[in-house]
Amino acid sequence: MFILNMSVSLFRKLWHFFVFIAFAFIYLCKCEQSLGFGVHDPDHEYRDIPNASLRLMFQDYRSANGQKVIPSLNDKLQTDLANAPFFFVMMLVLVTIFWVFQNLFFLYYITHFMSALFHGYEETYPHMIMISYRAKARFNEENFPVLNMFMRQKTFKTICFAIDKH
Repeated sequence: MFILNMSVSLFRKLWHFFVFIAFAFIYLCKCEQSLGFGVHDPDHEYRDIPNASLRLMFQDYRSANGQKVIPSLNDKLQTDLANAPFFFVMMLVLVTIFWVFQNLFFLYYITHFMSALFHGYEETYPHMIMISYRAKARFNEENFPVLNMFMRQKTFKTICFAIDKH
């Protein structure tokens, strides 16, 4: 119950972060597609994916998870630039710079995510005892009427203490 309460509390604090990262990931993949990134797939792992954009997304996802994939130009751009070696090198340098920028972007936001996660944990943990009591009370509130149908429950009284600060 503690882990569930903590997870829900942290998700409420970090949902906007997940949405931002998803949109940034899609945006970066579209930028790569417009720059002419190629899918580097020597082992033919992506052969079952028919769409080039999805292949690029899977490659970026794997790259963001630590499996560095060397950037390359797509086949159409390579054939277009075959007769212009200067522009071929320029595009390859541009693609490599964008790839480094993308990896630095994800590295920064992984660090930002970890700091937000730790901050949310440190902010939420002192209130977890109260939250767990509230969750147990809600659970009891839902289950006592059902249990009363099968067996008579013990009656109990509660005492609430309040302290006036003045």
